[in-house]
Order: sequence, then structure tokens, then C-alpha cells
Amino acid sequence: MCKEKPYSSSVSLHSLLGMINVTINGLGISCTMGEILINRAKLTRKRKGISLGFSTVDLMATLIIITLLCKLGYSSYESMLNFSKEFSIKVYLLNLRVTQSTHWLTNGTYLPLNALPHHRLSDVALTEHQTTTRGYHITATLNYKDTASQCRFLTIDENGVYPNHCWF
Repeated sequence: MCKEKPYSSSVSLHSLLGMINVTINGLGISCTMGEILINRAKLTRKRKGISLGFSTVDLMATLIIITLLCKLGYSSYESMLNFSKEFSIKVYLLNLRVTQSTHWLTNGTYLPLNALPHHRLSDVALTEHQTTTRGYHITATLNYKDTASQCRFLTIDENGVYPNHCWF
């Protein structure tokens, strides 16, 4: 708090944040710059009727903004996670095609699904429709996709990948 001094007719500034000596109506007052700023802020708040805390409206508005940002962030995270799963299963299925082609070239037969490397992805189911010496047909069902989605089922066989528009 500022301290009263005996009468002083001079004004001196020792440093910007140091002591300031001011004479007001014959009364000498000695204050630091920080004390002056704090006292000025208190006076300003009292004059304008502003409290030092936050109102309920301020807190609710902040909470709503944070909630909206979290919702947007989570939906973006979830869509990127699904995109990553889909990309991983496509890579896995293409690796199965390479494995099947290599095995057919060296042995003249295709491997059944249980003899192929297993995937480690959740929400994806693999089914084998047929495996013969003349061909194979493996479908991956992406359970996290909507049942009406055209790209929910990804299929590979000895001739290619289906549906084409879902792969590229």
C-alpha cells in the first residue's frame, strides 16, 4: 500500500517499476508502480460495477464453446481412425493377393484363408467363399461402416479387387 510522507515538493522517478514519489495537495505519497496499477484497477472496477470473478453466463458460454470444440475434435478423430482402419485392411488384402499369386506360381495352388497371415484389426471380419486350384474369393466386411454403404464389403480374388471405386 502507498505510504504517506511528510510534505515534499518534488516528483522523482527512480525506475519504471521502482519507487515513484508524488506530491498531492501538499501530502507526499510514495508508491511502487505495481501498487499504482493495482489501485487503479480496483478503482476502475468499483466505478464500473465490475466484479473480480466470473459470472454464471461467462462460465456457461465457455463450457458450451469447449463442448463444441471437443465434439468436432472427436468426430474428426473418429473419421480419421476409420479411414486408417480401411487403409490398413486394403493393404492387408493386397498383401493376401500377392501371397496367393506367389503361392500359385510356385506350387500351382491357392492357399485357404486359415493358412494365410491373420489380420489384427477390430470391426473387420474376413470370409472365404471358395478356394480351389483355379481361384480364391475372400471378402472383408467393415463392420464399422453403415450397412447401406457400397464400400462395406471389400473383395479380392485371382482376377482383381471389388468394388473398384472403393479401392482407389
